Amino acid sequence: MNLDKKKSIKCLAKIIAAILASVYLTFIVDVYTLNTTLKRIFVFGYFLIICAIFVYLKERFIKRRSSMSVTVLATVIAAVILTVFQNVFLPTARNNTIILQAGETGEVWLTNLEVDGESIPLSQLNISKNYNWEYSAVNDDFVFYPNENWEENTLIFDIVGNKMTLSFAANTWSGSVNIIESAGELTTLALYSENTEYDRASFLVDASRTYNLRERCIYNVGAMLLLSFLFSLLFHVVTPKFKNSRRYKENIKQKEPDTGKREAALDIVRIVALFYVISIHFFLNCEYYSYPILGNKMFVLTTMRTAFMSCVPLFCVLSGYLTGEKALSMSYYCKIWKILKIYVLACLANILWRHFFFSMEVSFRGCIEGILNFSAAPYGWYVEMYIGLFLLTPFLNILYDNLSSKAHKNALVLTLVFLTALPQIVDIFNFNISGWWLNPAISSDYLQILPAWWNGIWPMTYFFLGRYIKEYCIRAQPVQMLGLYMGSVLTFGVFNYYRSYGHTFVSGPWQEWGSLPNTIMTAFLFVLLVSGFSRIESQKIKKILNKLSDLCFGGYLVSYIFDTAFYPILNKNISNIEDRIYFYPIISVLVFFCSLALSYLLQKISQFSDIIKKYMC
Repeated sequence: MNLDKKKSIKCLAKIIAAILASVYLTFIVDVYTLNTTLKRIFVFGYFLIICAIFVYLKERFIKRRSSMSVTVLATVIAAVILTVFQNVFLPTARNNTIILQAGETGEVWLTNLEVDGESIPLSQLNISKNYNWEYSAVNDDFVFYPNENWEENTLIFDIVGNKMTLSFAANTWSGSVNIIESAGELTTLALYSENTEYDRASFLVDASRTYNLRERCIYNVGAMLLLSFLFSLLFHVVTPKFKNSRRYKENIKQKEPDTGKREAALDIVRIVALFYVISIHFFLNCEYYSYPILGNKMFVLTTMRTAFMSCVPLFCVLSGYLTGEKALSMSYYCKIWKILKIYVLACLANILWRHFFFSMEVSFRGCIEGILNFSAAPYGWYVEMYIGLFLLTPFLNILYDNLSSKAHKNALVLTLVFLTALPQIVDIFNFNISGWWLNPAISSDYLQILPAWWNGIWPMTYFFLGRYIKEYCIRAQPVQMLGLYMGSVLTFGVFNYYRSYGHTFVSGPWQEWGSLPNTIMTAFLFVLLVSGFSRIESQKIKKILNKLSDLCFGGYLVSYIFDTAFYPILNKNISNIEDRIYFYPIISVLVFFCSLALSYLLQKISQFSDIIKKYMC
């Protein structure tokens, strides 16, 4: 693309941004003051000129070009503020013009005005026209007294609010009043009452503003452009000569990973684990669990699901493989900050998504609570588990390293398999029910044979499995290991199909994360990947794999966004659940790369915050 074309595109983008920002500013003014099309056009033109001047001044006096990290950070801050204070930027209250006209007979007393539940003194009303109405300071009322030659009368006032209640005195001498709202709707309220005591007639004006999807998109984009522009400008003002400083240049230059020593196979393990995570969510989102397990297509889907259940266990085995050298120290625990930053940013991304596209109510307190209880990111349970494993890692290493022989380490791994994996494949039948082996799905009550109390510590089983595989360099011929892996997937796939045959999918301990089938398949798959990709020598490929691997954690946490974006489209257009299997490759790859792309943005924001911290400190 030549330079002139780039300049033209950039100029066009600025013009569009200025127009959207001006639309939003005009809308804000219109909410409270404007009442004619001509005024709106004039104000819009005014704001358009002001936006153009600000852009010009920024480029004229700030020569430094904003980096992508600054732009992304400013945009994210703007989006968070816009979400939390949505009712401020898109107010539901608006200016309303109320016109009162008394009927031809009887008195009319306006005695009270409530706006959004709060009583407003009538003396403070913004009266734009008063013709033949009188204000009574004694009672704080507006009154119209008719005479013999009945005269025209009008009382016009402006008030800002969502809901307004006009109260009138209702007596035997009262007449009627015509109420005209901003929208032009006319209502006649009869005030005559035979009750000799004081009575009241009320009229509710519902003036709250609602926004359709098009309006919300236009106004939110305009407001976000304004806020992001202001924040990016603020970064330049607060940190003068920021980009030219030596410290900045030292920090912005990221240290290149030593891809020569790093095992590319381990990066592939992490990438495969993420793809398996996204794949297992395919079954949740395509309504697989609500369909009877019958027929060839459902057998294929059940076998695929069986294979993909190795996703989280692969991460745990990889943790054991990579963190075997980690000792108990403060420097080790400080490394969790990197994980937590990505987690918090992913939570904010999920909150923003659910607010704008699912109208979820957002508050500052709710955001904090969601982040702390791991509900802000719907797939955040993994972080909750991983934090515990991370904190225990030095102690698990001390335990493993103090076992003096391979026999002792064999005993440790086998003991954990016995405690966490074996009960989940043994304690799964009820032998007291007739025909338990023909139709096991008829009962979810199982006869316990082995102790199952320790099933929940399955992450430790996979951790020590990873340490064991690394220490004893367990490798195999890729073809042989592929055969073992595919055989185990088919075997356990058949078993899971048998367990749910004729019913909707039956979830049980035999297919949980720590079950024996998943333990076996995960061990085979890990050794297969490590053995099959151990000879990658190309530095370029290693660098790409390294980068993709670093994005997997964030990709896991934000994949919910793209699950909820793409699967409703699939389910709407493909009604037959069995036929959705044909779209698995397309939608899984789409979610995979979109999640990595968003994770890349979060990573850039995280890195930029580190640079700011080092520079300012």
